[in-house]
Amino acid sequence: MVRHTKAGHLVTPHRALAGESFAEASLFSVKYHWDAVAQAAAEVILGRTLPVLEQIASDPDFAQAGMERFARQVQAYRRRPELLAIRPATDRGLAALADQGQNGTVPSLAWDVGLSHEATCRALSALAAEGKARKLERRRYAAICTLRG
Repeated sequence: MVRHTKAGHLVTPHRALAGESFAEASLFSVKYHWDAVAQAAAEVILGRTLPVLEQIASDPDFAQAGMERFARQVQAYRRRPELLAIRPATDRGLAALADQGQNGTVPSLAWDVGLSHEATCRALSALAAEGKARKLERRRYAAICTLRG
């Protein structure tokens, strides 16, 4: 999801990956101020507002599943500023790996933690050398331990 500010800056508050939803707030908005831009070939399922709201009202299981999904997304959104505040880069990378694992490519992880691709690669290599992460395969890493209970 992107938006251009009045000053012309590009803001990217969210990157939806396969299986994720986005623009949920548009269910309760006449006009939505973010644009969805695919950076690769993508299949998007469009949910019309009224049928979705009717399904929520009439199907408690659907409503609960949606609320659980949205709650997990909000938790992830709130965790990102915490990750961005962690210094140095190795600690930030380890926190991200311990929290969520490496769900995509190294550039995707770099975006998640607010570092350049190069800094992320250096941090992951250092973590592996220190025994705090292990290299699973080319460009894929996992934390050795979790940081949170």
